[in-house]
Amino acid sequence: MAADSTTSVYVVYGADDFLRRGELNTLLRRLLGGEIDGLGLTTFDGASRDCELASVFDALRTPSMFAGATIVCVREADEFVTAHRARLEDYVAAPSPDGVLVLECRSWRPNTKLHKAIHARKGAIGVEKPKGWKEIRQWMTSWIEAQAAGYGCKLDRGVASQLYELVGDDHGILDNEIRKLATYVLPRKSVGMADVEALVGHSREQTVFRITDAIADRDARKALSLWRQVLATDRAAPFKAVGGLAAGLRKLLQAKAHVAGGGTAYSARSSLRIFTDGGSLEKQLRRFSYRQWEDILLRLLRIDYGSKSGLGNVEQAMEKLIVDLCAA
Repeated sequence: MAADSTTSVYVVYGADDFLRRGELNTLLRRLLGGEIDGLGLTTFDGASRDCELASVFDALRTPSMFAGATIVCVREADEFVTAHRARLEDYVAAPSPDGVLVLECRSWRPNTKLHKAIHARKGAIGVEKPKGWKEIRQWMTSWIEAQAAGYGCKLDRGVASQLYELVGDDHGILDNEIRKLATYVLPRKSVGMADVEALVGHSREQTVFRITDAIADRDARKALSLWRQVLATDRAAPFKAVGGLAAGLRKLLQAKAHVAGGGTAYSARSSLRIFTDGGSLEKQLRRFSYRQWEDILLRLLRIDYGSKSGLGNVEQAMEKLIVDLCAA
């Protein structure tokens, strides 16, 4: 369906990939009048070098054969916006009557001329979590309970907090675990503590793969928090975590070689089954050279050997490694 005439440009922004994309899909369904499909929707990869402003504008100015307006979505558009900010400001002032532009951005500055122009037309949609620790915990448990209700089940008292402690604040992983729990308890409609312990306990191992994301962002506090979260959930966690990180680093080395050979981060993500978005993977690959990633892997293997031979403390060695990498 055609969008409101005063809202021809939208931006959906927020650091949490799962929440941002959920909000983006909700918007696209509303604009398209139903399910998200190819009819009336043109999508560009804003992080790709092949994403050209002229192509986006051409798509916006091409009337749709199947819908009232052509919806043009530029996903992961942070670099695209940075490169074309002035032209986008001009476009917002005089948009095409045949198209609706939707930008998806991880970061977005509300003090810019572009934001103010889109916000004035009620097209800015921010998806942000609270800042304070207590507020985040309360917000997360409420979100978990709402997701469970969406899958047709009710969580017993304390289960939402237990899920948050075990899985962490990654909404994508949480949603996956809630969906599995809803199926696991059938024909029951309630989820208890025992169900979570039986089905979700292994998810703590997945947390170790988020540490490399935090390292790429130079976020030592988050990386250390994730590491300590792993330690708090399993006595054998240090050894599992070192192995998990080593496996993740090997995949990054393979991805680095793939890109050096002419591939893209997006094709590497698909072929190597790396479960992070293309923008995050590209950032990780840029963060260190191939030789540096090899040195990091070697250091990690030394920590693993030292812990198993009784020559080192894996927890302290890992914390030092994380801090060193974030500071590099």
